[in-house]
Amino acid sequence: MGLGMGLAPDTLLDVRGLEVVFAQPDGPVYAVNGASFHVRRGEWLGILGESGSGKSVSLLSILGLLGDNGRVTAGEAWFDGEDLLRLPERHLRTIRGRRIGVVFQSVSAGLNPFLRVGAQVMEPMLQHHFCGKAEARQRALALLAEMGIPDPETRFHSFPFELSGGMRQRVMTAVALACDPDLLIADEPTTALDTTVQVQVLRVLRDACARRRMATIMVTHDIGVAANVCDRVLVMYAGMVMEVCPIDEFIERPAHPYTLALRASHLDVRHRRKPLVSIPGTAPVLREPPRGCPFAERCAFAADVCRRERPPLMPLAEPAAAAGTGAPSDRHWVACHRAKEVVALGDHAVVDRR
Repeated sequence: MGLGMGLAPDTLLDVRGLEVVFAQPDGPVYAVNGASFHVRRGEWLGILGESGSGKSVSLLSILGLLGDNGRVTAGEAWFDGEDLLRLPERHLRTIRGRRIGVVFQSVSAGLNPFLRVGAQVMEPMLQHHFCGKAEARQRALALLAEMGIPDPETRFHSFPFELSGGMRQRVMTAVALACDPDLLIADEPTTALDTTVQVQVLRVLRDACARRRMATIMVTHDIGVAANVCDRVLVMYAGMVMEVCPIDEFIERPAHPYTLALRASHLDVRHRRKPLVSIPGTAPVLREPPRGCPFAERCAFAADVCRRERPPLMPLAEPAAAAGTGAPSDRHWVACHRAKEVVALGDHAVVDRR
């Protein structure tokens, strides 16, 4: 598929045709099936989808963090001229934490409960020989202050359990930013936080990345979070990329029935009379790669071709009124045989017509 063609010169990460399989006692699970995406320097890319859609697995695989039962069976992940999937672990370790920072979803995965905060922020700088110990300490204090942590000197000597959830999340972000990486991967960074703290943490994170012109990939299932901070969104379902587009296109002109269903199911407290919408059916069990579109059995638009042929990710035509010709766009890509019909119906499209 052509998503990797004609990329901008400031493209930092370009993932093509990624496939990931997990070995299980009752048979393999095909967790990611041909995922392709890219992110440019200074850009925020949000990866949206429900649990089990392959969002986190896609990113863990390019970092070499799948675990013993996970295996990349196909694909490329070009990061600044190097294919991460072909690098030996020793070389990959020099990139993780130094050029690619990671904010994990779980505090237990991102912070050591037995080490003080300051030591954990300093660790990547010392491990990657980014600077000496004295400078690392000053940088750690500055990072804690930049993250909006009050009284950084005191918090420098605290243990993680002595901090609130929001403060721990900020510390994990400081650790990820310690070596001024080129790319930040944030895996559900605000899931366990209340709404007010979410907004504060995301604002701090967005500002810190903007100052460094850092590329950021954020995994989330929260449409509101993605709409507030992301420049583009990638929608995944059952291990496949369904749609990739700028955030305004996601909100105003979704072209995949699953994207439309996600948007419709988003709770918006500003519209009290809006009925709650759910997506009928359940996601497929990925014991074998899907023959057709994996969303077909839940889709109100599904036709025979959807069950028979897997739709490729293709550029969506620009609106004729805006583009003059309705020519294909390199901004908006969708994997759907009936995308034109979905777009034509717009807000009149329904999630469940059965």
